[in-house]
Amino acid sequence: MFDFFGFFRRSKNQHYANVYDGSPTKNDVTEPYKLAIDNRAQVAYLLACSPSQRIHRSATLVDIRMDRIDLALNERSQLTIPGLEDLGENIIHFYALGTNELVLVDYHKRRQLLKQRLIEVFDDGSSVLVRNSYDYALRIPHPYEHGIKTAVGKRFVVAMTREMLDGPILAVKLSKRPKKCPDSEREERRQFDRFLNDLSRFIGDQDPNLRISSFVSPFFTENDQKLNFFCMDRRSNEVDPTKIANVDIVSGEMSLKGAVRGHASGFPFDEYGMKPFVIDCVVAQNGFDHVVGLMTKYRTPRSSFRWHVAAHLFRIQLLFLRAFFLCSSSRFFGFFGSFFLSVASHVSAMRDVVVQRPEASLGMLNTKKLEWRDMSACVEGCAFNDIHLELSQSSGHFVVILDEIGDDGQNLQKVRLVRSPFSCMSLGECAQFAIQKQREDFSVIERKRRDFQGHVIRARKRSVSLQRGRVHD
Repeated sequence: MFDFFGFFRRSKNQHYANVYDGSPTKNDVTEPYKLAIDNRAQVAYLLACSPSQRIHRSATLVDIRMDRIDLALNERSQLTIPGLEDLGENIIHFYALGTNELVLVDYHKRRQLLKQRLIEVFDDGSSVLVRNSYDYALRIPHPYEHGIKTAVGKRFVVAMTREMLDGPILAVKLSKRPKKCPDSEREERRQFDRFLNDLSRFIGDQDPNLRISSFVSPFFTENDQKLNFFCMDRRSNEVDPTKIANVDIVSGEMSLKGAVRGHASGFPFDEYGMKPFVIDCVVAQNGFDHVVGLMTKYRTPRSSFRWHVAAHLFRIQLLFLRAFFLCSSSRFFGFFGSFFLSVASHVSAMRDVVVQRPEASLGMLNTKKLEWRDMSACVEGCAFNDIHLELSQSSGHFVVILDEIGDDGQNLQKVRLVRSPFSCMSLGECAQFAIQKQREDFSVIERKRRDFQGHVIRARKRSVSLQRGRVHD
C-alpha cells in the first residue's frame, strides 16, 4: 500500500520531480525556442525560433522545426510544422489549447500583421497539420517590434508593446482559440489599448514614481475579466511585484493593489532587499487563473564597488540609445540606427556582467489572496538564461527545462515538474508524482499502461466488427 503520509513528509522540502533528461543531438531544436505545455503537463513542445531552423519551400511558404518531449515515457521526437504562409520574422508566443492543439502567434513587420495559427498534432506526435490562421492589424514602429509581450488567459490572449518607456501602449485582444471575427469585434480589439493607456495615466496619478511595467508580461485574473501589471520604479527601473495595477477589460474600472511577500525568504525581494530589474523577469500563467509564476534574477547590493563601474557604462549606453532613437525616426539613417542599437546592446551586456547575479529565483503568486511563495529551491544553482518554464493550464504545476553542461563538457537538457504549493493534488496525482521521481520506473509503467490501453481499444474494435458481421449474415 502506498504511504501517502510518508510521501508528503519526504516531499515537504522538495516540490519537484525530474521527468526527463538527455543530450540534445544535431537534429534537435536548439536555442532560441518557444516552449508550450499540454493541459496535462505530460508533453512539452519546443518550437524553433531562429531563421536558420526554418525550411523555405517557396517565397511565401515556410516549414518550421518542432520537438515533442513525452515527459511520461522520457522520449523525444522531431516534427516539422508544414506550409506556414507568410510567417513573420518574430515569433511572439506559442501555447497549447489541450492535448493535441497548439497555437502559434507571429508578427510580420513588413505587412504589420499579427497572426494566430491553429496547429493540430496527430497520432501521438507522428504528424502535424496547420488547421487555420487569422491575422489582426497591429501597427508597431520598427524599434519596438522585439518588445512585444503577451498574456494568455482562459479565453483571451493580449499582445502589447510600448513606445519608449512612457510612450503610448499598442495592444490587441485576441480569442485564445483562433477564430474568424466580425469586423465590429475586430475593430473593438484594435481599440483595446485605450484601456491600458488609461491605466498607465491612472497609476501615474496615484504615485508619480510608479508606472506599469510594459517590459514584463501582464496576467489575467477573475476569469479573464481583469488584466494585471506589475509596477516598476521610474527612477531605478526595478520591478515591484508587490504592487499590482489592474484594469477591468469590460467596464474599464482600475485599481492598485498590494501583494504580500513570502514569509520565509521575502520573495520577490532578495536577501539584500533588492528588487528584480525590469528586463530580467519572466511571467508564466498560460490560462491558469489562480497562480502566476515569476522567474527573475537580481543585481548586486548598492554598496558594492561594481556599481561605480556600471554607472560609467550606463552613461555610454544612454549615449548610443539616444543616437539610436534619433536615427530611427529618419528613413535615411536607419542603418546607423541599427549600428547604434547593436553597440548599446553590447554595452548593456557588459554592464549586466558587472552588476547582475546569474542565479535564477522562482516564485508563485496566489492571485486570490495576493500572496507570494518562494520556489527557488527547485532551480537552485541554475542560471537565469539557461531556464525555460511554463505553467500547466489544468493543474497549475510548473514545467521547467534546464540547459546545463555536464562534467564531460556535453550539453544536457533536464525537465522538472514543479508542483504548486497553492493547489491540492488528488491521491492519483500524488501517486503519479511520487513515481515520477523514479523516472525509469515511471517510464516502464506508463509504456505498459499505454500498450494495455491500445490492446483494449483494438479488442473492442474487433468485437464490434465481429458483431456487425454476424448481423449482416
